[in-house]
Amino acid sequence: FSKLEILLCEEFDKYPLDFVRRIGIQQICFVKALRNGSNFVFAVPDYYKKVMYYDITYNGVEEEWRRHCIHHEIYHYIEFVLNGDAYYKDKEWAKLNESGFRYGTGGKNNRSNNQAVNFHPEKGFMNLYSMSALEEDKAEIFAFLFVPSQRKALQEYSMKDPILAAKVKYMKNFLSKYSNEFKLD
Repeated sequence: FSKLEILLCEEFDKYPLDFVRRIGIQQICFVKALRNGSNFVFAVPDYYKKVMYYDITYNGVEEEWRRHCIHHEIYHYIEFVLNGDAYYKDKEWAKLNESGFRYGTGGKNNRSNNQAVNFHPEKGFMNLYSMSALEEDKAEIFAFLFVPSQRKALQEYSMKDPILAAKVKYMKNFLSKYSNEFKLD
C-alpha cells in the first residue's frame, strides 16, 4: 500500500459502515495531476459516477491537511446525496451566523494558501475558507470534526464562540440522523 492509501483507509474507517452504504460512494480512484477546472487539487468528488478522486502526485501539503481534505470533499458528496445538491443552501445553517453576515464568492474563488489556516478569523468561523460559501463552511466544520488536532482546536474555540458551538452541535445532530455510531468527541 502507498502512504496515501493507508491514510485514506485510516480516515474512511472513521465512518460507520451503515453511513458509508447510505452515501453510496462506489469507487475511490487514485490519479495524477487532478484538476477541478483550471486548479490542481488533491481531491474531487464525482457525484454522478459515485467516485472520489485523489491525486497521488499532489505536493506541498502536510498529512494533516490531506486528512482534512479527505473529509471536506466527502462532505460535499454527502450534501449532494442527502440534499440533492453539493451547493445546497441550508437556511437553518445560515441562521446560525450573525445577523447581516454574507458569505464570499465561493470556494473556487478562494484558493490562496492562507484560506485554510486554522485561526478563527471571525466569530463563527474556523478559517477564511469557511467564510467563502455556506457549503464550504459546513464542509470545513465537518472536516474539523474528523481530524483529532483540528477537532481539539474546534472544541477550544467553540467554548468561547457560541456561533461555532451551534454549528458543531448542528453538524453532530445532522450526522446522528444517519448513524448513531459516529465517534466525534
